[in-house]
Amino acid sequence: MARVADMIPGTLTYIMKKVPAARAIVGDSYMEAGEIAFARHPETKKTIYAAEQQAKKDVDNVLFGKVKGKKEHPFLAASILGINCQTLREDLLEGHRKMLLEVLKTTESEVLFVWGNLDKTIPFEENIAKVRKWAEEFDNLKLDVQDNFGHELFFESSDQVAKVAIPFLDA
Repeated sequence: MARVADMIPGTLTYIMKKVPAARAIVGDSYMEAGEIAFARHPETKKTIYAAEQQAKKDVDNVLFGKVKGKKEHPFLAASILGINCQTLREDLLEGHRKMLLEVLKTTESEVLFVWGNLDKTIPFEENIAKVRKWAEEFDNLKLDVQDNFGHELFFESSDQVAKVAIPFLDA
């Protein structure tokens, strides 16, 4: 079934520009996803990086125009919608996986796959076996699992990500 955005060029841009409710829906959904994306302690279910989550939420509130006296970012909601509609759609993910595997097979490029073991956005437990298999299969893929991190590891602790990424990039 064709989507309206596929039939009329610029439709997403037009909708996001002319329909404030559409921007609000995207912003609310993004912020709701942010509530899920930060790591939670498996037993207490409390957010492990609560201060970092609040800091990101504070910035997001400004960017989405939810702070009185602050204008929303003019392109953020449309950009998020475009990425979700054109890149991260469920029906396209298998193609992205195939593309990653093709890159791993045909180049010598080194790939660092850093993943938090408490990720609920891309469920870690459901997918880790497949990624570990790829890491075993391809010498140029390095998997680094970070304990007690969720999907937002860059916001949870950019220092920890840097500790992993910098030596990889220096090698």
